[in-house]
Amino acid sequence: MGLQSVVVGVDGSPASGRALGWIAAQMTSPDQHIHAVHGYSVNAEWALMAVPFDTTPWLAELEDLVRSEWVQPARGTAATVDGRVVEAPAADALIRVADDEDADAIVVGYQGQTRWSRHHLGGTASKLLHRSNRPVIIAGEATRVAPMASRVVVGCEKPDSAIRLLNWALDVAEPRGLPVVAVHVVEPLAWIDTYYPVDMVAVKQAARQRFEEVLAEIRSEREVTVELTSEARAGSALTELTDASRGADLLVVGSHHHGPLGDFLSGSITSHTPLLADCPVAVIPFS
Repeated sequence: MGLQSVVVGVDGSPASGRALGWIAAQMTSPDQHIHAVHGYSVNAEWALMAVPFDTTPWLAELEDLVRSEWVQPARGTAATVDGRVVEAPAADALIRVADDEDADAIVVGYQGQTRWSRHHLGGTASKLLHRSNRPVIIAGEATRVAPMASRVVVGCEKPDSAIRLLNWALDVAEPRGLPVVAVHVVEPLAWIDTYYPVDMVAVKQAARQRFEEVLAEIRSEREVTVELTSEARAGSALTELTDASRGADLLVVGSHHHGPLGDFLSGSITSHTPLLADCPVAVIPFS
């Protein structure tokens, strides 16, 4: 399926412009669609005003702004682009349009601005990760606005979930002729290694063998037209996946929708890789 139809959050900021410019650079056909969406909600103060406030002129100006200026980063793309304004908080608006259009993914930009944002994803992106049933692609500050031309890296944890992630990555990579690398990180437990020394070379080899079997299963179920390889690493999953993303075009990880508090306390890969990765991060939800 790939990225035939996508919804992009726009608000006129450099972050949203980067996200829109990045996905526009990946589109090669007028049969592909980019839905640039801005969500808004009327401030509670307006509702309490003694004199009724007519939002019609303001809304008309906002719609014109979205369709003329905020979609500019997508100008020149081969895809069909439309801009729209939806009365709903940003995350709700994006999810609603994505459902209406049966979009393949929701794309948003992210710009770290506070000491907390360097360590934990917040705002609209965070809400989407915990609520969207569709893939969410987050284009962080390191995103290069250019057609993908290197490789797609997939962070794989368990074989069953890895199959879904790898198939999604292949759908994106194959039309572009990009290799896909499945990366499995073995995280040694320090307290176990203290009492029972672990042969990490042997553990990595076993992990590599297990995921080679996963790749073989995928090849038996579909014709894979690009290079598909696996790699086992040892260490912190966040650190190793961040390192693996260097020079890549896209990092793909899974999400189990633990909720923002659970992700924050557990150091979720889902919430942290978009802040550190060297490329956009696609988060695929697991039901």
